[in-house]
Amino acid sequence: MLWAAGQSQYKQFISNADCDDAYLFSICMAPLRLTAFTENNQEILVFQNPSTSYCWPIKPIFRQERETFEKLEIEKNQKSNLFSPTQHSDSR
Repeated sequence: MLWAAGQSQYKQFISNADCDDAYLFSICMAPLRLTAFTENNQEILVFQNPSTSYCWPIKPIFRQERETFEKLEIEKNQKSNLFSPTQHSDSR
């Protein structure tokens, strides 16, 4: 990984021999603003992120970095964001 060059491994004990902390990927979410609505439809600010470096871990993955792995994750996300014709409503 180019962006992680020179960083040390944590050397955590992992029981599975196929997993190593060198192969740890973490999918994170960095929300910029989180709001909620009250019963009388007033918007309330729940959380405002002062920096995009504050992020929430969502899913840790132990897998070697490969181009195909990255493509699979991207394709999976793109497929989940597609709308089927029955879900799409045209307001014309």
